[in-house]
Amino acid sequence: MDENARKLGRYELLEEVGTGGMARVYRAVRAGPMGFRKEVALKEILPHVSREEKLVQALINEARVGGYLRHRNLVEIYEFEHIDDHYVLTMEFVDGHTLHRILRRARQRGPLPLWAVADIAIQVLEGLEYAHAAVDEQGKQLRLVHRDLKPGNVMITRAGRVKIMDFGIAKSQVNLFHTTTASITKGTPVYMSPEQVDGLPLDHRSDLFSLGSVIAEMITGQVVFECTQLFHVLGRIARADTAETLMQVEARWPEMAAVLARAMSRDPLERHGDAAAMREEIEAIRGGVAGGQGLAAWVAEWTGDERGAEESGESTPNLASDVGSVQLTLRPPVGEGGGAGEGYSPVDRTMDYVPGEDDGTQTDAPVPTTTPSDGGPAPVAERGTAIPTGQGLSQLSTDDALRRPNPWRGAALAVVGLAGMALVAGGGWALWKAGHGGGIAEEPGEPDAAAAAAPAITFDPEDVARWQGEVVARHGLELVPIPAGTFTMGSPPDEAGRSDDEAQHTVRLTRSFLVGHTEVSQALWAEVMGKRAPRKADRALPVTRVTWTQAADFCNRLSRLEGLATAYVIRGSFVEPREGATGYRLPTEAEWEYAARAGAHARYAGTDRDAEVCRFANVADATAMESNAGLTPFDCDDGHHELAPVGSREPNAWGLHDMTGNASEWVWDRYAEELGTVPVTDPSGPTDGSDRVSRGGAYFSVPAMVRLAHRTHATPDAKTDVRGFRIARTIP
Repeated sequence: MDENARKLGRYELLEEVGTGGMARVYRAVRAGPMGFRKEVALKEILPHVSREEKLVQALINEARVGGYLRHRNLVEIYEFEHIDDHYVLTMEFVDGHTLHRILRRARQRGPLPLWAVADIAIQVLEGLEYAHAAVDEQGKQLRLVHRDLKPGNVMITRAGRVKIMDFGIAKSQVNLFHTTTASITKGTPVYMSPEQVDGLPLDHRSDLFSLGSVIAEMITGQVVFECTQLFHVLGRIARADTAETLMQVEARWPEMAAVLARAMSRDPLERHGDAAAMREEIEAIRGGVAGGQGLAAWVAEWTGDERGAEESGESTPNLASDVGSVQLTLRPPVGEGGGAGEGYSPVDRTMDYVPGEDDGTQTDAPVPTTTPSDGGPAPVAERGTAIPTGQGLSQLSTDDALRRPNPWRGAALAVVGLAGMALVAGGGWALWKAGHGGGIAEEPGEPDAAAAAAPAITFDPEDVARWQGEVVARHGLELVPIPAGTFTMGSPPDEAGRSDDEAQHTVRLTRSFLVGHTEVSQALWAEVMGKRAPRKADRALPVTRVTWTQAADFCNRLSRLEGLATAYVIRGSFVEPREGATGYRLPTEAEWEYAARAGAHARYAGTDRDAEVCRFANVADATAMESNAGLTPFDCDDGHHELAPVGSREPNAWGLHDMTGNASEWVWDRYAEELGTVPVTDPSGPTDGSDRVSRGGAYFSVPAMVRLAHRTHATPDAKTDVRGFRIARTIP
């Protein structure tokens, strides 16, 4: 045994693979008599979870269900044990890559070869065929439904074997273990079936719909139902809005488009009768696609494997199969039966959601990486010294989080309370404009003595006036100077609603910058672009339905009107920054979060308390949710059903409005799932990848989705009614 390895009962914990909201996973060895040793994956339940009886029972259910499943295309569950006050689940250790990781590589390498798509799909269907027909020891059919089939739950071993993971939320329709009921639905939103969204009883055909989404993603490189807001995701799935996706599939593989059109029918009765029927259709068209050196050789070549993430330049997401799922608690409609299989309707739903996909890989421990700069304005000399503030003290108990009537709150199984975030703000910020107050729920702690002795940054009022620009000033948009400084970006591991892509790390910003005190309005857009805003509405509303590329083009056009050097080179859809330019631009993701936090440690802009959010933000409140069965995610009322005029709510401490809610906002950076944990300076996102980041949530966003650390992403040509942007400039 390695002298550094930890011992837990008969297991030697060799290395930590990852940590999720419920468990920490290790590569381990189970020792036995006469030198017996077996490599396993060991899931150690985290202490806060082990104290929650319902959560432990869910893991026992995972072990019990898995105990009946023995198939080459399923990750095998060995046993569930209680060792030295630790609950542990041991399972087959799979040496390979998740399909999610392979699809991430497709962003750089192009679409997956069609033969590989077919071979992966066929093996997944073989695993589903077995699981759907599984029986107990008395020969009674379990009628299992996986309910969370997604790329993160499909692994491909280095030997080329495809394996389905995480039957932990699989549901037996006969309710064998009495740990779930017919009124509970779980799954990852973008891969759910229409009947999951509608809260209806499920059978095996729900998994076929989800697999159809996965196959379409392998062919097109795009998540079928991905949208910035969960509201739109669920709406598209409920309608089975697949027409555009099927057109893209047909362009590459017409025969598969026909298979997917059937598998992704809105009506389960119109889908394949079972996994075997769908597998046979794909096997019949497999011979029509060229190539195929075998999955083992292809995966090694495709991933640049040599042994995984370090060589391929990727960092591995945590093994967090318990994060990223949705739970809906449904009541039978008044006057209808309440038995399983009867007319359930999503009248009253408690839905838990963490946007973004967890990757259930079992190999390659996470590698902290520095976020490289791909351009952004050239740095200027640092203008201040960091002053740390105190940590927040607000707590949210697990029980309170699970009971909260919140339809789209993040990961019920992962919500375990909110600890404060240490955050440092640049240089003793001095307000330059009287009346820019705002506030946070708690006072900052005592600053570090050395930092407190540093001179505070101030900005000359004449400079501030000069930086405004005539066009900008004409529309009442104020440019707020933000000092250089250092802060903690991301969220603490126990923040309610947290996603895996919010790793905390120290960020140092060496350049002071200007940022708009509100989002860009429709009136300003119309003047700069010479045409009416894409959304017909009040000119005081934030402009929405703009692509990321259009936002960059707006910045260049505004720069020309104000006589400034443009910040971007734009050739069609290609956009890159100009070094040293001081024209208008999109803020970087780090700049956006730094400005939104305004030297505070709160979850939201201006406050850390849910009940006060409506003072500072237009969010999912009593008014916005009147048409949603009376649910009130935030226990307050901002008075707006939809978008509000820019600047309608109170500003944060640095005079910035709408950083929480109203319209989400494009920022400069490309999206990276792993922000890393090491300190970085002036980050501006990775140099590759197609998606761009947006921040800030929208008018119907619920607590998890308007936290300042929350991140969403979309392709640069994506448009939505709830996404706009605000402008920034590097201070000359």
